[in-house]
Amino acid sequence: MAIEIRQLTEDRIGEAFWAFATALVVPPPSPERLERRRPGWFAERSLVAHDGPAIVGHVGSLPFQTLVPGGAMVPTAGLTRVGVLGTHRRRGLLTAMMHQSLVQSRERGEILGSLRAAEAAIYGRFGYGLAGLATQVKVRTERSAFAVPVPMAGAMRILQGPELVEHAQRAHARCIRRPGMIDRPEWYWPAVYDAHRDPSPSITEWGVVHYDEAGEPDGFAHWEKIARDDWDGGEASVLVTDLFGIDDQVEATIARFLLDLDLVDEVRLDNRPTDDPIRHRLVNQRAYEIHRVWDEQWVRLNDVRACLAWRGTYGADERGVGRDRRCVFADNVGRFEVSGDGAKRSRRAPDLELPVDALGPCTSEERRSRPSSERGRSTSCVGAAAGPTLFRTDRATWCGTFF
Repeated sequence: MAIEIRQLTEDRIGEAFWAFATALVVPPPSPERLERRRPGWFAERSLVAHDGPAIVGHVGSLPFQTLVPGGAMVPTAGLTRVGVLGTHRRRGLLTAMMHQSLVQSRERGEILGSLRAAEAAIYGRFGYGLAGLATQVKVRTERSAFAVPVPMAGAMRILQGPELVEHAQRAHARCIRRPGMIDRPEWYWPAVYDAHRDPSPSITEWGVVHYDEAGEPDGFAHWEKIARDDWDGGEASVLVTDLFGIDDQVEATIARFLLDLDLVDEVRLDNRPTDDPIRHRLVNQRAYEIHRVWDEQWVRLNDVRACLAWRGTYGADERGVGRDRRCVFADNVGRFEVSGDGAKRSRRAPDLELPVDALGPCTSEERRSRPSSERGRSTSCVGAAAGPTLFRTDRATWCGTFF
């Protein structure tokens, strides 16, 4: 029997979840967990591979907006829950689902694609390129003094339950300020802050919200206690899963609060930018220990001209013409001139010739960017001098949201 690629239907979300979880060797969902996660499942955005009545593969996407240099929020398809059962690999199922998903995203007007890769070697062949790194950090509290004290402005409240979710959601919407950051729509929060659905939760998770002088939330953090055996023995740690501020000052104020928590020896920060300003506030920067640097986000240009135009800002002293040589969409093939004035099609000979997986990160490339030729990529660079500063930004690309 031929294997078919079909749209997922609402009544089979549980089976699709089971297939995805089994393919990635993670625990299949309980009925309760499935029900809690349903707000983040969009059947109309999900494709499944059918072998007869059985679902043997899944590719889905989530609707986001991504901040690109210049300040625009770009419609984005967040690729997620990608997997094919081991019994059905090497039959072209992933390729078929991926291509169909890309076409559907483009038809919905999602000109950018974004993902978090379980396997880093897979997605380049579908046009995704590494666009941002993140770090996992440990900070020893006894060595965490700031060189300059943070002046306290506004107010802070420790919260749990739905009130935390509501105020954190409002704060996050104001804290999207780095290239690569995405919004967190209404449906996203129940899954991420699942433990806070109960109005009176009995949990070891907390949040702190910072408020500006007008009483509006403009920053927040969420942390979990890491258990220890007793009060007098062993180390006590907390894991910070979210830390955002409307500016560096608010973020530093919240970080100082976390580092001053009583009876805590170590604060673990799960996801921080590579140029985290908190690190440089410490008198002893060795207290800020980076334990892992990982490929936080991969992006793909579903519409090259539109994405380059939406990016909005380029190195004002340079011009470049790029030609996309590897894509799914025919109108992405061509030459595009980008400059301080934006992006447009061109007939000029290209200064940089890039495959779409190398071009994608250019929509959010950070200040240490280099042409793909310097990264060992198989591209043709005619006049590579157009690369180093044309696409760079002032701050490292960072998303801060996992999906």
